[in-house]
Amino acid sequence: MSSINFYIANKALKNNAKLAMTEIALLLKNKAQKRTPVDTGFLRTSAQHHVETAGDSFKSIVDYTADYAIAVHENLNARHPVGQAKFLRDALILDVKPKFENILAKYIKF
Repeated sequence: MSSINFYIANKALKNNAKLAMTEIALLLKNKAQKRTPVDTGFLRTSAQHHVETAGDSFKSIVDYTADYAIAVHENLNARHPVGQAKFLRDALILDVKPKFENILAKYIKF
């Protein structure tokens, strides 16, 4: 009986961990979009998020499908009326990282 309870608890923990990682990915995408430079709006709307699962591991992914996303992200010399360079990095460091533990704690209780 204890092995069944462990399996159920383990499955619930995995589900909650995936929910936490999904919330983190969505938060990062939303914060990065607010920092993304806008010319036509395509770059900003090309942002996407998802969570990859590999066994017991989860990975939150936020990326941009626009071909020029990396060039815009890395160009520190460009001056944008709206948005900034390093939009994804800064969103992660300044907006998401400080909330990371609280988001995990909301879904994973010990």
